[in-house]
Amino acid sequence: MISTEDYYRLIVNTVPQWYIAMGQAPHDFNVNFCGDSYWISSNRNPTPQLHRWKDKCLSIAAELLSKPTTGSKIIDKDLIQSRFVKEWLLEKGYKGDWEEIFDYSRSLESRTYENASIGFTYIYDSNRNGTLSLFEDNNQKIIDVLAETQYTYFRVGNGWTFIDYDYVKWNEIVIKEDYKLIPEFLYPYQSILEEGECGITKTKRGDLIIYNKNGLLASSRKGEWKIYDSPSLKNSLVDYVGVSNYRVGCNLFEILFDLSYRRHGALIIIDNQGTYKEIISNHSSLIENGSTLHQVLSERLEKIDLSSARSDVVSKQLILELASVDGALVLNETGKVLAFGAIVNSHEHADGETGARSTAALSAHLYGSKVLKVSSDGEITLYYLNQQGSQDPELIKLRFL
Repeated sequence: MISTEDYYRLIVNTVPQWYIAMGQAPHDFNVNFCGDSYWISSNRNPTPQLHRWKDKCLSIAAELLSKPTTGSKIIDKDLIQSRFVKEWLLEKGYKGDWEEIFDYSRSLESRTYENASIGFTYIYDSNRNGTLSLFEDNNQKIIDVLAETQYTYFRVGNGWTFIDYDYVKWNEIVIKEDYKLIPEFLYPYQSILEEGECGITKTKRGDLIIYNKNGLLASSRKGEWKIYDSPSLKNSLVDYVGVSNYRVGCNLFEILFDLSYRRHGALIIIDNQGTYKEIISNHSSLIENGSTLHQVLSERLEKIDLSSARSDVVSKQLILELASVDGALVLNETGKVLAFGAIVNSHEHADGETGARSTAALSAHLYGSKVLKVSSDGEITLYYLNQQGSQDPELIKLRFL
């Protein structure tokens, strides 16, 4: 049996920048659900679209309360969240039988081609009609092969019907300097999207990702669904980073998503107090007086500028590799690299964490730095104290993925 509180928590957990702080967050709002009162918290005021989606989900949850469940909390959670995701996609203007493709995606978890997991990319336009259904059983063996090659895609229409099969040409890939709000490996597909179309990619790791020209729309990873109001989510991260240059937070947003989808564990610390030397135990990780390798790279690293809009100056690929080195990548408020492979001194109150990276992340937070942690399974966590109206600040771990 799923309770009203279970439904409430599922709604909150589906939006990355929402959390529960009992009415003590910078922006929070009260919702009444089946006679019960709940708080939804956020560090940024939700957009009208998110409010409409939330109201629709509450109506759906009230309807589902009276219906029988499968008896499995894991299955029920997935089915309910996927219904919520469908409403978000409809709110964004992408109509269609989304449950059908969600079911198809689930079915691929138990199938392989040449002992490898099966992935695909669809370019979906619900206003067009194709011929045969891509989900017919007698088509699957051929489709599995055609979906195997990188940069290939099916163009599909209403009812998940076949329109065309093609591949992204090199001259079609446009790396725009504006905010991308999407993992880099999806740039080629995003480049060919037109207004009214969305991309749907199933990765070989099992992630299902839905996106449009403006960024991510939704994803399912490890059985956990998220919806993305991408500009709002990006601005939430910018607010958290709290640096003087807006671009630093925007560039970190993209870096975090790339690390997450690479499944590279990482710890990024932003030193906003000038105390990084005091909290790092291995001063050989410092750029200014580090190891021979650090000194050799120092000239190159000093050119990195996360406050820039130019991709060649941001040097995202180098940042990604530095962040993947064991230890922490330390930046200052302007986005300059201070150290990499840094070992953080354990804070006396950083107990109860599992794993060295989590302990280092909480320690850095307790020392007063801003912390961005990516786990090896892709989960992004931000640490901060909720001090709104409370004499006993609450530690909030905000999980973006």
